[in-house]
Amino acid sequence: MNRLLNIAVLTCVATCALSVSGRTVRVSEFGFDENDSTCFLQAAIDSGAEKVVIDARHWITEPLRGRSNQELFFEDGAIVEAKRGAYLDRNDCVFTFAACSNVVIGGKGTVRMHHGDYLKPPYVKAEWRHAINIIGSSRVRVWGLRLLNTGGDGVYVGGLYRLSARKYKLSGIVPNCRDICLEDLYIDTNVRQGLSVTAVDGFVAERCVFKNTKGLPPQAGVDFEPNKTNNLMRGILMRDCVFENNMGHGIELALGHNEAGKSVPFDMTFERCRTIGNATGVTVHNTRPDNTEVGGKLVFKDCSFEHPRYTALAINVSSKRPFDCQFIDCRVVERNAEGAYVATAIDDKWIADNISFLASDSLVPKLKPRPDFSRANVNDSCPGEMVKLSNIRFRNHSRFVFYADSKRKVNFVWKQNPIGKCAKLISGEVQFTDVDGKVIASNPLPGKAKETLTFDAPCSGFYFLDAKHSRLQLTLLESDAPIAADLSDDWRNAICSTGEMYFYVREKSPKFAFFATGDGGESIGMEIFSPSGRSVFKRPSICSWLGHVEQADAESGLWKVRFSKPEKGSFEDWRFDITGIEGHVFLSSKKYWSFK
Repeated sequence: MNRLLNIAVLTCVATCALSVSGRTVRVSEFGFDENDSTCFLQAAIDSGAEKVVIDARHWITEPLRGRSNQELFFEDGAIVEAKRGAYLDRNDCVFTFAACSNVVIGGKGTVRMHHGDYLKPPYVKAEWRHAINIIGSSRVRVWGLRLLNTGGDGVYVGGLYRLSARKYKLSGIVPNCRDICLEDLYIDTNVRQGLSVTAVDGFVAERCVFKNTKGLPPQAGVDFEPNKTNNLMRGILMRDCVFENNMGHGIELALGHNEAGKSVPFDMTFERCRTIGNATGVTVHNTRPDNTEVGGKLVFKDCSFEHPRYTALAINVSSKRPFDCQFIDCRVVERNAEGAYVATAIDDKWIADNISFLASDSLVPKLKPRPDFSRANVNDSCPGEMVKLSNIRFRNHSRFVFYADSKRKVNFVWKQNPIGKCAKLISGEVQFTDVDGKVIASNPLPGKAKETLTFDAPCSGFYFLDAKHSRLQLTLLESDAPIAADLSDDWRNAICSTGEMYFYVREKSPKFAFFATGDGGESIGMEIFSPSGRSVFKRPSICSWLGHVEQADAESGLWKVRFSKPEKGSFEDWRFDITGIEGHVFLSSKKYWSFK
Protein backbone atom coordinates (compact mmCIF):
# COMPACT_ATOMS: atom_id res chain seq x y z
CA MET A 1 0.00 0.00 0.00
CA ASN A 2 2.83 2.47 0.90
CA ARG A 3 4.53 1.73 -2.40
CA LEU A 4 1.31 2.44 -4.34
CA LEU A 5 0.79 5.65 -2.35
CA ASN A 6 4.33 6.85 -3.13
CA ILE A 7 3.80 6.13 -6.83
CA ALA A 8 0.55 8.10 -6.77
CA VAL A 9 2.22 11.07 -5.05
CA LEU A 10 5.13 11.12 -7.49
CA THR A 11 2.74 10.84 -10.45
CA CYS A 12 0.77 13.82 -9.16
CA VAL A 13 3.98 15.79 -8.61
CA ALA A 14 5.21 15.02 -12.12
CA THR A 15 1.86 16.04 -13.64
CA CYS A 16 1.97 19.38 -11.85
CA ALA A 17 5.56 19.95 -12.95
CA LEU A 18 4.63 19.69 -16.62
CA SER A 19 2.22 22.60 -16.55
CA VAL A 20 3.85 25.41 -14.57
CA SER A 21 6.77 26.54 -16.71
CA GLY A 22 7.12 30.32 -16.74
CA ARG A 23 5.04 31.18 -13.67
CA THR A 24 5.28 31.29 -9.89
CA VAL A 25 4.58 28.13 -7.90
CA ARG A 26 4.40 27.35 -4.21
CA VAL A 27 6.00 24.21 -2.87
CA SER A 28 2.76 23.48 -0.99
CA GLU A 29 1.04 23.01 -4.35
CA PHE A 30 3.13 19.87 -4.78
CA GLY A 31 2.56 18.55 -1.28
CA PHE A 32 3.90 18.52 2.25
CA ASP A 33 5.14 15.78 4.56
CA GLU A 34 6.23 16.78 8.05
CA ASN A 35 8.76 13.93 8.08
CA ASP A 36 10.27 14.28 4.59
CA SER A 37 9.27 16.77 1.91
CA THR A 38 12.25 16.15 -0.38
CA CYS A 39 10.15 15.06 -3.36
CA PHE A 40 7.85 18.09 -3.11
CA LEU A 41 10.67 20.61 -2.82
CA GLN A 42 12.60 19.04 -5.69
CA ALA A 43 9.48 18.79 -7.86
CA ALA A 44 8.77 22.49 -7.39
CA ILE A 45 12.36 23.30 -8.35
CA ASP A 46 12.18 20.98 -11.37
CA SER A 47 8.84 22.41 -12.50
CA GLY A 48 10.43 25.04 -14.70
CA ALA A 49 8.75 27.87 -12.80
CA GLU A 50 10.58 31.18 -12.78
CA LYS A 51 9.85 31.62 -9.07
CA VAL A 52 9.41 28.93 -6.43
CA VAL A 53 7.92 30.10 -3.13
CA ILE A 54 8.90 28.05 -0.10
CA ASP A 55 5.90 28.44 2.19
CA ALA A 56 6.22 29.53 5.81
CA ARG A 57 6.33 25.97 7.09
CA HIS A 58 8.93 23.58 8.47
CA TRP A 59 10.26 21.53 5.56
CA ILE A 60 12.39 18.44 6.24
CA THR A 61 14.53 17.44 3.29
CA GLU A 62 17.35 15.38 1.92
CA PRO A 63 19.82 17.03 -0.50
CA LEU A 64 18.28 19.26 -3.19
CA ARG A 65 19.57 20.37 -6.57
CA GLY A 66 18.90 23.86 -7.89
CA ARG A 67 18.24 24.88 -11.49
CA SER A 68 19.13 27.79 -13.77
CA ASN A 69 16.89 30.80 -14.45
CA GLN A 70 14.98 30.48 -11.21
CA GLU A 71 14.30 32.28 -7.94
CA LEU A 72 13.80 30.30 -4.73
CA PHE A 73 11.95 32.60 -2.34
CA PHE A 74 11.58 31.83 1.37
CA GLU A 75 8.48 33.28 2.98
CA ASP A 76 8.98 34.87 6.39
CA GLY A 77 9.46 32.04 8.85
CA ALA A 78 10.08 29.30 6.26
CA ILE A 79 12.53 26.67 7.50
CA VAL A 80 14.29 24.12 5.30
CA GLU A 81 15.92 21.59 7.59
CA ALA A 82 18.31 18.77 6.75
CA LYS A 83 16.69 15.43 7.51
CA ARG A 84 18.24 13.81 10.55
CA GLY A 85 20.06 10.60 9.70
CA ALA A 86 20.43 11.61 6.04
CA TYR A 87 23.43 13.37 4.47
CA LEU A 88 25.62 10.33 5.04
CA ASP A 89 27.64 11.01 1.90
CA ARG A 90 30.45 13.37 2.80
CA ASN A 91 29.51 15.72 -0.08
CA ASP A 92 25.76 15.96 0.62
CA CYS A 93 24.52 19.56 0.78
CA VAL A 94 21.06 21.02 1.36
CA PHE A 95 21.09 23.11 -1.83
CA THR A 96 23.57 22.51 -4.66
CA PHE A 97 23.77 24.73 -7.72
CA ALA A 98 26.03 22.95 -10.22
CA ALA A 99 26.74 24.67 -13.56
CA CYS A 100 23.72 26.94 -13.01
CA SER A 101 23.18 30.53 -14.09
CA ASN A 102 20.73 33.33 -13.28
CA VAL A 103 19.78 32.05 -9.84
CA VAL A 104 18.34 33.87 -6.82
CA ILE A 105 17.79 32.17 -3.47
CA GLY A 106 16.71 34.20 -0.47
CA GLY A 107 14.11 35.65 1.83
CA LYS A 108 13.60 35.87 5.58
CA GLY A 109 13.89 32.15 6.07
CA THR A 110 16.28 29.59 7.52
CA VAL A 111 18.34 26.68 6.23
CA ARG A 112 19.27 24.47 9.17
CA MET A 113 21.43 21.39 9.53
CA HIS A 114 22.65 19.39 12.57
CA HIS A 115 26.23 20.39 13.29
CA GLY A 116 27.00 17.96 16.11
CA ASP A 117 25.61 14.91 14.32
CA TYR A 118 28.15 15.09 11.51
CA LEU A 119 31.12 14.86 13.87
CA LYS A 120 30.25 11.40 15.21
CA PRO A 121 29.17 7.98 13.87
CA PRO A 122 27.51 6.88 11.71
CA TYR A 123 28.81 9.91 9.83
CA VAL A 124 32.29 9.90 8.32
CA LYS A 125 33.96 13.09 9.46
CA ALA A 126 34.07 15.47 6.51
CA GLU A 127 34.04 19.19 5.81
CA TRP A 128 31.82 19.35 2.71
CA ARG A 129 28.22 19.11 3.98
CA HIS A 130 27.29 22.70 3.12
CA ALA A 131 24.01 24.56 3.41
CA ILE A 132 24.42 26.19 -0.01
CA ASN A 133 26.89 24.73 -2.48
CA ILE A 134 27.61 26.86 -5.58
CA ILE A 135 29.95 25.16 -8.06
CA GLY A 136 30.78 26.15 -11.61
CA SER A 137 27.90 28.63 -11.65
CA SER A 138 27.40 32.24 -12.70
CA ARG A 139 25.12 35.14 -11.77
CA VAL A 140 23.96 33.73 -8.45
CA ARG A 141 22.49 35.90 -5.67
CA VAL A 142 21.93 34.61 -2.13
CA TRP A 143 20.22 37.02 0.25
CA GLY A 144 18.52 37.40 3.61
CA LEU A 145 18.80 33.84 4.89
CA ARG A 146 19.89 32.37 8.19
CA LEU A 147 22.22 29.42 7.57
CA LEU A 148 22.70 27.45 10.77
CA ASN A 149 24.56 24.43 12.15
CA THR A 150 26.02 23.12 8.90
CA GLY A 151 28.24 20.09 8.48
CA GLY A 152 30.65 22.06 6.31
CA ASP A 153 30.28 25.67 5.17
CA GLY A 154 27.34 28.00 5.31
CA VAL A 155 28.08 28.87 1.68
CA TYR A 156 30.66 27.29 -0.63
CA VAL A 157 31.71 28.92 -3.93
CA GLY A 158 34.06 27.00 -6.22
CA GLY A 159 34.73 25.17 -9.46
CA LEU A 160 32.91 22.19 -10.91
CA TYR A 161 35.22 19.22 -11.45
CA ARG A 162 34.92 15.65 -12.67
CA LEU A 163 33.70 14.08 -9.43
CA SER A 164 30.83 16.55 -9.03
CA ALA A 165 30.13 16.55 -12.77
CA ARG A 166 29.63 12.78 -12.67
CA LYS A 167 27.47 13.04 -9.56
CA TYR A 168 25.14 15.55 -11.21
CA LYS A 169 25.38 13.95 -14.68
CA LEU A 170 27.02 16.95 -16.29
CA SER A 171 29.60 16.98 -19.05
CA GLY A 172 32.80 18.97 -18.79
CA ILE A 173 34.28 21.02 -15.99
CA VAL A 174 33.86 24.67 -15.05
CA PRO A 175 36.92 25.81 -13.08
CA ASN A 176 35.47 29.07 -11.76
CA CYS A 177 32.23 30.63 -10.61
CA ARG A 178 31.42 34.10 -11.93
CA ASP A 179 29.43 37.03 -10.57
CA ILE A 180 28.34 35.71 -7.18
CA CYS A 181 26.53 38.01 -4.73
CA LEU A 182 25.78 37.37 -1.04
CA GLU A 183 23.66 39.87 0.88
CA ASP A 184 22.38 40.11 4.46
CA LEU A 185 23.19 36.52 5.42
CA TYR A 186 23.47 35.35 9.03
CA ILE A 187 25.72 32.29 9.08
CA ASP A 188 26.22 30.67 12.48
CA THR A 189 27.92 27.47 13.73
CA ASN A 190 29.54 25.60 10.87
CA VAL A 191 31.92 22.66 10.94
CA ARG A 192 34.51 24.12 8.55
CA GLN A 193 33.83 27.73 7.53
CA GLY A 194 31.11 30.31 7.43
CA LEU A 195 32.08 30.90 3.81
CA SER A 196 34.62 29.17 1.58
CA VAL A 197 35.59 30.58 -1.80
CA THR A 198 37.97 28.52 -3.92
CA ALA A 199 37.37 29.82 -7.45
CA VAL A 200 35.55 32.99 -8.48
CA ASP A 201 35.73 35.86 -10.94
CA GLY A 202 33.54 38.62 -9.53
CA PHE A 203 32.28 38.23 -5.96
CA VAL A 204 30.49 40.62 -3.60
CA ALA A 205 29.38 39.93 -0.02
CA GLU A 206 27.61 42.71 1.86
CA ARG A 207 26.17 42.96 5.38
CA CYS A 208 26.84 39.30 6.20
CA VAL A 209 27.70 37.75 9.57
CA PHE A 210 29.98 34.71 9.86
CA LYS A 211 30.33 33.41 13.41
CA ASN A 212 31.01 30.48 15.76
CA THR A 213 32.73 28.16 13.28
CA LYS A 214 34.09 25.08 15.03
CA GLY A 215 34.59 21.44 14.20
CA LEU A 216 37.23 20.76 11.54
CA PRO A 217 40.09 22.99 10.31
CA PRO A 218 40.50 25.71 9.22
CA GLN A 219 37.39 26.82 11.21
CA ALA A 220 37.49 30.38 9.84
CA GLY A 221 34.79 32.94 9.29
CA VAL A 222 35.73 33.11 5.62
CA ASP A 223 38.46 31.27 3.73
CA PHE A 224 39.61 32.27 0.26
CA GLU A 225 41.65 29.27 -0.85
CA PRO A 226 42.13 28.24 -4.50
CA ASN A 227 42.50 24.50 -5.03
CA LYS A 228 44.13 24.58 -8.46
CA THR A 229 46.38 26.88 -10.46
CA ASN A 230 43.54 27.88 -12.82
CA ASN A 231 41.25 28.96 -9.97
CA LEU A 232 40.64 32.70 -9.98
CA MET A 233 40.57 35.02 -6.97
CA ARG A 234 39.59 38.13 -8.87
CA GLY A 235 37.19 41.01 -8.37
CA ILE A 236 36.43 40.15 -4.74
CA LEU A 237 34.73 42.67 -2.44
CA MET A 238 33.46 42.15 1.11
CA ARG A 239 31.70 45.16 2.61
CA ASP A 240 30.11 45.72 6.04
CA CYS A 241 30.66 42.09 7.08
CA VAL A 242 31.33 40.73 10.58
CA PHE A 243 33.52 37.71 11.41
CA GLU A 244 33.01 36.80 15.04
CA ASN A 245 34.09 34.17 17.57
CA ASN A 246 35.35 31.63 15.07
CA MET A 247 37.65 28.91 16.38
CA GLY A 248 40.16 29.73 13.64
CA HIS A 249 40.77 33.00 11.83
CA GLY A 250 38.20 35.63 11.11
CA ILE A 251 39.46 36.07 7.56
CA GLU A 252 41.86 33.57 5.99
CA LEU A 253 43.55 33.92 2.62
CA ALA A 254 45.41 30.71 1.78
CA LEU A 255 46.77 31.41 -1.70
CA GLY A 256 49.60 28.89 -1.97
CA HIS A 257 47.99 26.83 -4.75
CA ASN A 258 48.28 29.74 -7.17
CA GLU A 259 51.51 29.56 -9.17
CA ALA A 260 53.47 32.13 -11.16
CA GLY A 261 53.09 31.65 -14.88
CA LYS A 262 49.94 29.56 -14.43
CA SER A 263 47.69 31.67 -12.21
CA VAL A 264 46.19 35.15 -12.37
CA PRO A 265 47.14 37.62 -9.59
CA PHE A 266 44.51 37.91 -6.87
CA ASP A 267 42.44 41.04 -6.24
CA MET A 268 40.54 41.43 -2.95
CA THR A 269 39.08 44.35 -1.04
CA PHE A 270 37.52 44.44 2.43
CA GLU A 271 35.59 47.60 3.36
CA ARG A 272 34.12 48.46 6.77
CA CYS A 273 34.52 44.88 8.00
CA ARG A 274 35.02 43.77 11.61
CA THR A 275 36.78 40.71 12.98
CA ILE A 276 35.85 40.09 16.62
CA GLY A 277 37.17 37.49 19.05
CA ASN A 278 38.69 35.08 16.52
CA ALA A 279 41.99 33.26 17.01
CA THR A 280 43.50 35.74 14.53
CA GLY A 281 41.73 38.64 12.89
CA VAL A 282 43.27 38.08 9.46
CA THR A 283 45.80 35.54 8.26
CA VAL A 284 47.32 35.63 4.79
CA HIS A 285 49.81 33.24 3.24
CA ASN A 286 50.70 33.12 -0.43
CA THR A 287 53.94 31.16 -0.09
CA ARG A 288 54.95 27.98 -1.94
CA PRO A 289 57.83 25.58 -1.20
CA ASP A 290 59.14 26.06 -4.76
CA ASN A 291 59.04 29.88 -4.52
CA THR A 292 56.63 30.29 -7.45
CA GLU A 293 54.14 32.47 -5.61
CA VAL A 294 51.67 34.74 -7.35
CA GLY A 295 51.35 38.33 -6.25
CA GLY A 296 48.24 40.44 -6.23
CA LYS A 297 46.44 43.24 -4.43
CA LEU A 298 44.84 43.14 -1.00
CA VAL A 299 43.10 46.20 0.44
CA PHE A 300 41.58 46.72 3.89
CA LYS A 301 39.66 49.99 4.15
CA ASP A 302 38.06 51.29 7.35
CA CYS A 303 38.23 47.83 8.96
CA SER A 304 38.68 46.95 12.63
CA PHE A 305 40.39 43.87 14.06
CA GLU A 306 39.03 43.44 17.57
CA HIS A 307 39.88 41.31 20.61
CA PRO A 308 41.82 38.51 18.85
CA ARG A 309 42.69 35.56 21.06
CA TYR A 310 46.25 35.43 19.64
CA THR A 311 47.07 38.28 17.27
CA ALA A 312 45.26 40.76 15.06
CA LEU A 313 47.10 40.11 11.79
CA ALA A 314 49.26 37.23 10.60
CA ILE A 315 50.45 38.09 7.11
CA ASN A 316 53.18 35.91 5.62
CA VAL A 317 54.57 37.62 2.56
CA SER A 318 56.91 36.01 0.07
CA SER A 319 60.00 38.17 -0.27
CA LYS A 320 60.26 36.86 -3.85
CA ARG A 321 56.78 38.00 -4.87
CA PRO A 322 55.39 40.37 -2.25
CA PHE A 323 51.85 41.44 -2.95
CA ASP A 324 50.43 44.93 -2.65
CA CYS A 325 48.83 45.06 0.80
CA GLN A 326 47.16 48.31 1.85
CA PHE A 327 45.60 49.31 5.16
CA ILE A 328 43.52 52.49 4.87
CA ASP A 329 41.97 53.96 8.04
CA CYS A 330 42.10 50.59 9.85
CA ARG A 331 42.57 49.89 13.54
CA VAL A 332 43.36 47.15 16.04
CA VAL A 333 41.38 46.90 19.27
CA GLU A 334 43.09 44.95 22.09
CA ARG A 335 43.37 45.05 25.87
CA ASN A 336 46.09 47.26 27.34
CA ALA A 337 48.10 46.50 30.49
CA GLU A 338 45.21 47.68 32.67
CA GLY A 339 42.75 45.39 30.91
CA ALA A 340 40.88 48.12 29.04
CA TYR A 341 40.22 47.85 25.32
CA VAL A 342 42.20 50.40 23.32
CA ALA A 343 42.00 51.15 19.59
CA THR A 344 45.31 51.59 17.77
CA ALA A 345 45.56 52.94 14.24
CA ILE A 346 47.42 50.76 11.75
CA ASP A 347 50.10 53.09 10.39
CA ASP A 348 53.66 52.65 9.08
CA LYS A 349 55.13 52.38 12.56
CA TRP A 350 52.55 49.79 13.64
CA ILE A 351 53.30 47.71 10.54
CA ALA A 352 57.05 47.96 11.12
CA ASP A 353 56.59 46.81 14.71
CA ASN A 354 54.12 44.03 13.97
CA ILE A 355 54.32 42.91 10.31
CA SER A 356 57.83 43.89 9.39
CA PHE A 357 57.93 42.53 5.84
CA LEU A 358 55.10 44.86 4.84
CA ALA A 359 57.11 47.88 5.96
CA SER A 360 58.85 50.10 3.41
CA ASP A 361 62.45 49.52 2.36
CA SER A 362 63.43 52.65 4.28
CA LEU A 363 62.38 50.90 7.49
CA VAL A 364 63.31 47.29 6.78
CA PRO A 365 66.14 46.14 4.46
CA LYS A 366 64.89 43.72 1.82
CA LEU A 367 68.09 42.96 -0.12
CA LYS A 368 70.39 40.01 0.49
CA PRO A 369 74.02 40.60 -0.57
CA ARG A 370 75.67 37.72 -2.40
CA PRO A 371 78.46 36.19 -0.29
CA ASP A 372 82.01 36.67 -1.59
CA PHE A 373 83.72 33.52 -0.36
CA SER A 374 87.15 34.88 -1.26
CA ARG A 375 86.68 37.34 1.62
CA ALA A 376 85.66 34.71 4.18
CA ASN A 377 87.55 34.23 7.43
CA VAL A 378 86.88 30.81 9.02
CA ASN A 379 86.76 30.43 12.80
CA ASP A 380 86.86 26.76 13.85
CA SER A 381 87.66 26.17 17.52
CA CYS A 382 88.09 22.40 17.04
CA PRO A 383 89.05 21.57 13.42
CA GLY A 384 88.10 18.08 12.32
CA GLU A 385 86.25 17.29 15.56
CA MET A 386 82.53 16.55 15.70
CA VAL A 387 80.37 19.11 17.50
CA LYS A 388 76.67 19.06 18.25
CA LEU A 389 74.54 21.28 16.07
CA SER A 390 71.34 23.18 16.71
CA ASN A 391 68.43 20.76 16.94
CA ILE A 392 66.35 22.54 14.29
CA ARG A 393 64.14 20.38 12.09
CA PHE A 394 64.33 21.92 8.64
CA ARG A 395 61.34 21.45 6.37
CA ASN A 396 60.90 21.33 2.61
CA HIS A 397 63.79 22.54 0.45
CA SER A 398 66.83 23.09 2.65
CA ARG A 399 70.24 24.36 1.62
CA PHE A 400 73.38 24.36 3.74
CA VAL A 401 76.85 25.76 3.12
CA PHE A 402 79.94 24.31 4.83
CA TYR A 403 83.72 24.67 4.80
CA ALA A 404 86.31 21.93 4.29
CA ASP A 405 89.73 22.94 5.64
CA SER A 406 91.58 20.52 3.36
CA LYS A 407 91.16 17.63 0.95
CA ARG A 408 89.50 15.21 3.36
CA LYS A 409 86.35 13.38 4.35
CA VAL A 410 83.85 15.78 5.91
CA ASN A 411 81.39 14.07 8.25
CA PHE A 412 77.88 14.91 9.40
CA VAL A 413 75.28 13.09 11.50
CA TRP A 414 71.73 13.51 10.24
CA LYS A 415 68.25 11.97 10.22
CA GLN A 416 64.72 12.57 9.01
CA ASN A 417 62.06 13.69 11.48
CA PRO A 418 58.64 13.00 9.96
CA ILE A 419 55.97 14.56 12.18
CA GLY A 420 52.21 14.32 12.04
CA LYS A 421 49.62 11.69 11.24
CA CYS A 422 50.33 11.77 7.50
CA ALA A 423 54.08 12.32 7.71
CA LYS A 424 56.20 9.83 5.81
CA LEU A 425 59.88 9.30 5.15
CA ILE A 426 60.91 11.04 1.96
CA SER A 427 63.03 9.07 -0.49
CA GLY A 428 65.53 10.74 -2.77
CA GLU A 429 68.99 12.24 -2.73
CA VAL A 430 70.90 15.29 -1.61
CA GLN A 431 73.53 16.92 -3.78
CA PHE A 432 76.92 18.38 -2.97
CA THR A 433 78.03 21.25 -5.19
CA ASP A 434 80.90 23.71 -5.25
CA VAL A 435 80.45 27.47 -5.18
CA ASP A 436 80.22 27.52 -8.98
CA GLY A 437 77.25 25.13 -8.93
CA LYS A 438 79.13 22.06 -10.20
CA VAL A 439 77.68 18.84 -8.78
CA ILE A 440 80.42 16.85 -7.07
CA ALA A 441 78.53 14.07 -5.31
CA SER A 442 75.11 12.88 -4.20
CA ASN A 443 73.87 10.77 -1.32
CA PRO A 444 70.56 9.09 -0.38
CA LEU A 445 68.45 10.75 2.28
CA PRO A 446 68.67 9.21 5.76
CA GLY A 447 65.96 7.32 7.61
CA LYS A 448 64.53 8.02 11.05
CA ALA A 449 67.63 6.71 12.83
CA LYS A 450 70.86 8.69 13.06
CA GLU A 451 73.18 8.12 10.12
CA THR A 452 76.62 9.40 9.17
CA LEU A 453 76.87 11.39 5.97
CA THR A 454 80.37 11.61 4.48
CA PHE A 455 81.55 13.93 1.73
CA ASP A 456 84.96 13.57 0.07
CA ALA A 457 86.07 17.17 -0.32
CA PRO A 458 88.41 17.36 -3.34
CA CYS A 459 90.16 20.41 -1.87
CA SER A 460 89.76 23.05 0.79
CA GLY A 461 86.93 25.50 0.26
CA PHE A 462 83.21 26.09 0.56
CA TYR A 463 80.55 23.62 -0.61
CA PHE A 464 76.77 23.43 -0.66
CA LEU A 465 74.52 20.63 0.56
CA ASP A 466 71.11 20.76 -1.16
CA ALA A 467 68.01 18.81 -0.11
CA LYS A 468 65.41 19.77 -2.73
CA HIS A 469 62.36 17.89 -1.51
CA SER A 470 58.96 19.21 -0.47
CA ARG A 471 57.58 17.81 2.80
CA LEU A 472 61.08 16.73 3.88
CA GLN A 473 61.80 17.12 7.60
CA LEU A 474 65.56 16.95 8.15
CA THR A 475 67.84 17.51 11.12
CA LEU A 476 71.63 17.87 11.05
CA LEU A 477 72.79 16.72 14.47
CA GLU A 478 76.61 16.85 14.34
CA SER A 479 79.39 18.08 12.08
CA ASP A 480 83.18 18.15 12.00
CA ALA A 481 83.18 21.23 9.76
CA PRO A 482 81.69 24.73 10.01
CA ILE A 483 78.18 24.67 8.55
CA ALA A 484 75.34 27.16 8.13
CA ALA A 485 71.81 27.22 6.81
CA ASP A 486 72.05 29.18 3.55
CA LEU A 487 69.43 31.94 3.31
CA SER A 488 71.11 33.80 0.45
CA ASP A 489 68.12 33.26 -1.84
CA ASP A 490 65.18 32.83 0.50
CA TRP A 491 64.02 32.05 4.02
CA ARG A 492 64.18 28.59 5.54
CA ASN A 493 61.28 26.52 6.89
CA ALA A 494 61.32 24.61 10.17
CA ILE A 495 58.86 22.49 12.10
CA CYS A 496 58.21 21.48 15.72
CA SER A 497 61.68 22.31 17.00
CA THR A 498 63.51 24.83 19.12
CA GLY A 499 67.16 25.71 19.57
CA GLU A 500 69.86 28.31 19.05
CA MET A 501 71.41 29.53 15.81
CA TYR A 502 74.00 32.20 15.04
CA PHE A 503 74.95 34.81 12.46
CA TYR A 504 78.03 36.99 12.16
CA VAL A 505 78.01 40.76 11.86
CA ARG A 506 81.23 42.32 10.56
CA GLU A 507 82.58 45.72 11.56
CA LYS A 508 80.91 48.68 9.86
CA SER A 509 78.08 46.46 8.70
CA PRO A 510 75.06 47.87 6.86
CA LYS A 511 71.60 47.87 8.40
CA PHE A 512 70.29 44.31 8.74
CA ALA A 513 67.24 42.48 10.02
CA PHE A 514 66.43 39.02 11.36
CA PHE A 515 62.82 37.81 11.19
CA ALA A 516 60.69 34.83 12.08
CA THR A 517 57.07 33.86 11.63
CA GLY A 518 54.72 31.04 12.39
CA ASP A 519 53.09 29.53 9.32
CA GLY A 520 49.37 29.16 8.71
CA GLY A 521 48.41 30.95 11.92
CA GLU A 522 50.88 28.98 14.04
CA SER A 523 53.50 30.68 16.20
CA ILE A 524 57.13 30.65 17.30
CA GLY A 525 58.96 32.40 20.13
CA MET A 526 62.22 34.23 19.37
CA GLU A 527 64.90 36.17 21.24
CA ILE A 528 67.98 37.79 19.66
CA PHE A 529 71.23 38.52 21.52
CA SER A 530 74.13 40.76 20.52
CA PRO A 531 77.73 39.43 20.83
CA SER A 532 78.00 41.04 24.27
CA GLY A 533 74.93 39.08 25.45
CA ARG A 534 72.47 41.97 25.34
CA SER A 535 68.91 40.93 24.47
CA VAL A 536 67.86 43.22 21.61
CA PHE A 537 64.58 41.54 20.70
CA LYS A 538 62.21 39.18 22.50
CA ARG A 539 58.74 38.08 21.51
CA PRO A 540 57.19 35.00 23.16
CA SER A 541 54.70 34.40 20.32
CA ILE A 542 55.15 35.41 16.68
CA CYS A 543 52.67 34.40 14.01
CA SER A 544 53.41 37.04 11.34
CA TRP A 545 56.79 38.10 9.95
CA LEU A 546 58.38 39.98 12.82
CA GLY A 547 61.89 40.57 14.05
CA HIS A 548 64.67 42.97 14.84
CA VAL A 549 66.07 45.70 12.60
CA GLU A 550 69.60 46.77 13.55
CA GLN A 551 70.99 50.01 12.19
CA ALA A 552 74.33 50.31 10.39
CA ASP A 553 77.59 49.96 12.34
CA ALA A 554 76.09 47.45 14.75
CA GLU A 555 78.10 45.58 17.36
CA SER A 556 80.39 43.20 15.46
CA GLY A 557 80.77 39.54 16.29
CA LEU A 558 78.62 36.43 16.56
CA TRP A 559 74.95 37.15 17.25
CA LYS A 560 72.69 34.49 18.75
CA VAL A 561 69.04 33.69 17.99
CA ARG A 562 67.05 31.53 20.39
CA PHE A 563 63.88 29.90 19.09
CA SER A 564 61.37 28.68 21.69
CA LYS A 565 57.86 27.26 21.95
CA PRO A 566 55.32 30.08 21.78
CA GLU A 567 53.38 31.17 24.84
CA LYS A 568 50.24 31.64 22.73
CA GLY A 569 49.08 29.89 19.60
CA SER A 570 49.78 26.46 18.19
CA PHE A 571 53.36 25.33 17.56
CA GLU A 572 54.30 23.48 14.40
CA ASP A 573 55.46 25.23 11.21
CA TRP A 574 57.64 28.32 11.31
CA ARG A 575 60.18 30.20 9.20
CA PHE A 576 63.14 32.49 9.65
CA ASP A 577 64.99 34.93 7.42
CA ILE A 578 67.84 37.43 7.45
CA THR A 579 68.26 40.47 5.21
CA GLY A 580 70.81 43.25 4.74
CA ILE A 581 73.87 41.05 5.38
CA GLU A 582 75.06 37.67 4.14
CA GLY A 583 72.41 35.03 4.73
CA HIS A 584 74.47 32.41 6.55
CA VAL A 585 72.93 31.23 9.83
CA PHE A 586 75.26 28.89 11.70
CA LEU A 587 74.29 25.71 13.50
CA SER A 588 77.10 25.90 16.08
CA SER A 589 78.92 28.74 17.83
CA LYS A 590 82.12 26.68 17.73
CA LYS A 591 82.39 26.55 13.95
CA TYR A 592 81.53 29.58 11.80
CA TRP A 593 83.01 32.16 9.44
CA SER A 594 82.80 35.87 8.79
CA PHE A 595 83.24 38.16 5.80
CA LYS A 596 85.73 40.99 5.67
